[in-house]
Amino acid sequence: MDVKTIKNNVDIVDVVSEYVELKKTGNHYRGRCPFPDHEDREPSFTVYQDTQSYCCYGCESKGDVIDFISQIKGCSFKEALEFLSGDNQTTKQGEHTNSEVRNNNVDDRKCHPRLAAFNNLPPEVKDASWNDILNSVRAEREAELEPDEFKRWEETSDKPKQTPIKPLWETAKDFLTTKIIEPEYLVSELLPVGVLGYLAGEPKTYKTFLGLDLAIAVAGGDTFIGDYECPKPRSVLFVSEEDTPKSLQERTNKIIAWKGLKAEDLKLSFLVKKGIRLDDRTGRNKLWLAIFEQQVELVVLDPLYLFHGFDENSATEMGNVISILQSLIRNNYPSLSIIVVHHFGKPSMIARRAGQRMRGSSVLHASSEVALYTKPLGSDKIGLEIEGKNLVNSDFIIQFDSDSFGLEVISKGNQKRQLTESTIREVLEELADANLRVLAEKLGFSKETVMKRLKKMKAIRKQRRKLPRGGWEYVYSVAAKGLFEGQENNE
Repeated sequence: MDVKTIKNNVDIVDVVSEYVELKKTGNHYRGRCPFPDHEDREPSFTVYQDTQSYCCYGCESKGDVIDFISQIKGCSFKEALEFLSGDNQTTKQGEHTNSEVRNNNVDDRKCHPRLAAFNNLPPEVKDASWNDILNSVRAEREAELEPDEFKRWEETSDKPKQTPIKPLWETAKDFLTTKIIEPEYLVSELLPVGVLGYLAGEPKTYKTFLGLDLAIAVAGGDTFIGDYECPKPRSVLFVSEEDTPKSLQERTNKIIAWKGLKAEDLKLSFLVKKGIRLDDRTGRNKLWLAIFEQQVELVVLDPLYLFHGFDENSATEMGNVISILQSLIRNNYPSLSIIVVHHFGKPSMIARRAGQRMRGSSVLHASSEVALYTKPLGSDKIGLEIEGKNLVNSDFIIQFDSDSFGLEVISKGNQKRQLTESTIREVLEELADANLRVLAEKLGFSKETVMKRLKKMKAIRKQRRKLPRGGWEYVYSVAAKGLFEGQENNE
């Protein structure tokens, strides 16, 4: 029987159902991935009856019924054809015949040893650990074979090797006495490593600017919105499918200048309009390759709706998108964090939390570990709400400078923050002199904000001082005469 005839007569749903517990959702079926290299905690294995195909959005396995048998049996394409063309196949009319022939049609010795052993076990032991599985196989062989044959079987190279496996569970004593390692942060007290988060809000609330500010701050070891320190520079990838390269270039250059950084010192990369798609293997591979080659620790995806073709209101389909991103973090890059830029839905008369206003299915809000929500306040001002697990939730009012593209916090919570000349003078008189970093920390504002204020002040002296270990730094002090601009005394 040729390939076309097999595909026309064999229903992939019936075949896959013998290995996976499928649940019908809409016009397709979902279940947990059956392949041994993928620990599928959230059902991400989808079977499409109309196209007679399958796709796992976690491990990226996909194909037709022949590919499925080849992968699940660990056999060749030819052997999968032989298996499906036998008299035992399940037809589209739902006819089932001798399952024993099916199980034995492909020689176990030609299959992946563990997979072949696992498939031949009774259902009651399939959920056991690998050690239990291998012990069951051993017991079966010992009962079937003569002592000499069993001894030879144990000595064969293709016999499954028993390996020690740590139980998944822990006793209360072990769990409560285990030393928990504190999470490492890309942005202090805001963005831990290894999380999936969102930057969402209404249109025209500077979401892309905030995403760029975050990317540049992390890549340069600077501050995000002037309030959150980035402990050290990290490799960052900014992926945009919306803005033109020219627009993104202009915005990035201005923000870098606002922060007083240099482009060559940033560990920052871009993918702009490169056709990155999470629902397409080729599109995903472009993203995966960039992450691998640059050893990326933060990815910003802007905006979500251009990275997939799924129905945003479908919990199942958006669950696939989330599963793809989460599996990338958990299974491949545990130190990677992903921030997704997304939009709010239309305003509702019902008062809801900001996260519940994200457009589409509520699974997006449920999957969020860190979230930043924006809202318009008028006059180039936005409100920023920060929400996250194990974080102190905060509200900010941020002023956007349309000339420099800088973002400056002007109030936090109910406390208005103002940086006055008298405050700066008091701190400088107390310190005698101070460099920009020390002065900013003492005042509680970003270096960019303090620098802007210093340049407008009179009677401030800027001097260059030699460092003990070599090199120079600028320090500031109160002067009886003179202006900040143009005064620079070398020592």
